[in-house]
Amino acid sequence: MDKKRKLDSRIIRSKRDLANSLEELLQEKNLDDISITEITDRAMVSKNTFYNNFEDKGDLLNFIFTRYEEKLDDDIQKILVKQYEGRKETIYEVIKKIVGFFYSSNLSFKKMVKNDKSKTLYWSVNSFIKEMIEKLIRRFPEFFALNNIPTTFIGCIYSGAMSNMIYYMYSEDTKISESQCIEYIYSLLSPLVKE
Repeated sequence: MDKKRKLDSRIIRSKRDLANSLEELLQEKNLDDISITEITDRAMVSKNTFYNNFEDKGDLLNFIFTRYEEKLDDDIQKILVKQYEGRKETIYEVIKKIVGFFYSSNLSFKKMVKNDKSKTLYWSVNSFIKEMIEKLIRRFPEFFALNNIPTTFIGCIYSGAMSNMIYYMYSEDTKISESQCIEYIYSLLSPLVKE
């Protein structure tokens, strides 16, 4: 194996281990209460390795969401190329995929939300959802009746609403099922979708 490939695989492994460590720690405590030392100790890497790959904990948290975003984006692409009855059914399937992510992801959002006293995670979730919505609208504008409303504005409105809903559900221990959540979001989003 050449030196560059060996170095690349070490970087990939270090980033993965640091991300996994932070995910585990977020099940136990608030992001602000987690030190870089705790993350690196759990990942069994040095602080230098951490700072060679990430600026700070927020940067590492964004990396974690980017990993999930790429997977979710691939899943959504598969839905969008599949032939459903109509646009509304397609959007319903996309909503189902996104909501399913928050209900059944390896990231235990319920514990993470309960530990998120500083709301740092909230803003990462908000940004994650906003990016997904904006990508969806930019890639498939024919699905949406935008009436000259900027994509970023729509992304802000829906990501804010969905982030608040997720936080409400988990922090208040509401008993909203996954299927109810899908129906509620679809009811709010479907007027925006072209027939």
